[in-house]
Amino acid sequence: QRPWRILRKVCKEHIFSSERLKAGQGLRQEMVQHLCNYVQECCINGQAVNIGEAAFSTSLSLMWNTFFSVGFGQSDSISSEEIKEIVWCMQKTLSSPNLADFFPILKAVDPQRLKGRAKFYMGKLLDIIDGIIRRRVQERDASLAYTRKNDFLETLLDLNQQNESVWSC
Repeated sequence: QRPWRILRKVCKEHIFSSERLKAGQGLRQEMVQHLCNYVQECCINGQAVNIGEAAFSTSLSLMWNTFFSVGFGQSDSISSEEIKEIVWCMQKTLSSPNLADFFPILKAVDPQRLKGRAKFYMGKLLDIIDGIIRRRVQERDASLAYTRKNDFLETLLDLNQQNESVWSC
């Protein structure tokens, strides 16, 4: 099968299944409560509410928790601000108009350095994610009393383990 079909199947069965969505309802409610608390705090202090920042932070935090079961305050090696900054810069870079799209001859030159910046930020993000995956695999291998997490990473690691056992037979 083609990789995108496999990914679509995994997403359908393990991320967007009704059981998984019901299981994540508490997390979504918690994130909305954090958002409401932020808005209320801004109102009490007489500050303007930065809707874009609030929505971005809430969405990113929800995705991070859904995929890795890591809250932004819980990770010891990375900060929420670092992740937000990387994702924000990546989003800004990828959404910038690229002259090379209008003038194909410029693709090799990359005059705005958009491709280079995108690679840089993507590399930093992948390094962070790789560290999370490595720690999770070590936790799973090292402890018999490992507490399973109900996230997408756990599902992918289980599928990978099943696939390895199928191929080793």
